[in-house]
Amino acid sequence: MCGKFKIPEWGYEAHNGPAVWGQIDPVYQVCSLGREQSPIALSCARREKLVPVGFDYRSSPATIENTGHSIQVNPASGNGIVVDGVRYELEQFDFHHAAVYGRRRLDRPDRDADSVGRSDRGLRGDLPERLPAGAAVG
Repeated sequence: MCGKFKIPEWGYEAHNGPAVWGQIDPVYQVCSLGREQSPIALSCARREKLVPVGFDYRSSPATIENTGHSIQVNPASGNGIVVDGVRYELEQFDFHHAAVYGRRRLDRPDRDADSVGRSDRGLRGDLPERLPAGAAVG
């Protein structure tokens, strides 16, 4: 939420996924016009000096799940990151093709990895990373 602007619900299901983003709300109409548009509002974005991310990842047992839109890895506890003094315990990370975002192109077969963690105060932290072309993903 930016100021008093309420963000309409969108997602990846049939009723609110990429095929209908442009119809969910007038503010998302541009999603129907471009080849790589998404309903993420960047109008309130501002340049910030970012603090370093401290990684505390270890070799540990994990379960692997095919969720239908990504390959999700659920590691054992004890892994995490530290940002600005706050530790985020790694809950899961997933790998998926950029086609999940409706932007798959043969000339740029992007793949993404997203790590998701939660602090002891319940704050959620997502750490996305674009994987290089040629990276093998499920």
